[in-house]
Amino acid sequence: MLSASQRTQFEETGVLRLEQAVEPEAVARMRDRLWKFIEAVHGFVRHDPATWEPGGRPTGFQKLVRSDAFAEMGSARLRAATEELLGPNAARAANHWGQPLPAFPEPGPWCVPHDSWHMDLPASGSDDRCSGFRAFLLLDRLESQGGATLVVTGSQRVARRAAREAGERMKSGKAKKVLASREPWIRDLFTPSDDRERFLEAGKASDGTPLRVVELVGEAGDAILMDLCALHTVAPNVRPTPRLMIGQGLYREIQETVRLQEA
Repeated sequence: MLSASQRTQFEETGVLRLEQAVEPEAVARMRDRLWKFIEAVHGFVRHDPATWEPGGRPTGFQKLVRSDAFAEMGSARLRAATEELLGPNAARAANHWGQPLPAFPEPGPWCVPHDSWHMDLPASGSDDRCSGFRAFLLLDRLESQGGATLVVTGSQRVARRAAREAGERMKSGKAKKVLASREPWIRDLFTPSDDRERFLEAGKASDGTPLRVVELVGEAGDAILMDLCALHTVAPNVRPTPRLMIGQGLYREIQETVRLQEA
């Protein structure tokens, strides 16, 4: 069961970490299956970094996912948290758990990007609730500057407020334009500049909502939940080890998900 502070944290920031959401043995099995596939299909040998393509992000995992290689991601703890936050039908909506999201090392430097920021679900003009989140399960330790997804905490609240005031649902492109026009901090985030580290420090929206870019880092077995209405983007992996994680989209209702994705 989530604590009141955890629920508040997710509501306010759009991010919640569930430490050790999956047992170590299950994490090790899923990590081994992922490496076996990457070695066989892409030629990236686990213990031979010379075989890794710099900045490589292997794809084509559909058959592996459909084999339920990552079904153990759907642990009792993650399912319970999902149903607390999204409702009783959310966890069972996943047909196959876990989409691999590996990212291999590349040359630096590392910085907060100005481009590719987006939302995965529209901001609702009539409902402040989270419609869905992505759960990222770390299959190995993920450190700062190691390719972790970057999220603007608090941005989901600002986007929903903008949609509510406009009286419409805003898909990612429209929401970005609106937010950039009315929120100086977000406009600066989207603009190339030399001082990118400042976005890792606390900022504010015009209504006082705290905004900050955070890296979704953690230990193997941690599951990090990210509101799909929050602004987020990819970042380079300049660490010597690959980012090994799997993701799963989870939604308040199947019918609502289909409607939002088709809109």
